[in-house]
Amino acid sequence: MRFSFHHTHAYPGCGVTVEEDGIEPGALVDFVDGAVCAGRYAYRPSGEIELVVEPYVTARGTAIARKRWLLKSSGGAREWKVAARLDASAA
Repeated sequence: MRFSFHHTHAYPGCGVTVEEDGIEPGALVDFVDGAVCAGRYAYRPSGEIELVVEPYVTARGTAIARKRWLLKSSGGAREWKVAARLDASAA
């Protein structure tokens, strides 16, 4: 899967475009500033997605630690929103 965040970093309320790309369970995660990193995802029984975003560096050079997010559909098949930040140590 490819997870394209609509901002330079993830945060609750941020939009995410999710596209199938045949990579399972791995993921490619990208941000509008061009930063790209690896990730892992899993579907919850409720249809939500848990996404682990591995450490990466933003285009401005800021190091971002591993984070884990809960994504909820925002109506369209590909459009999602970050619903919450989850405990990354449980990933």
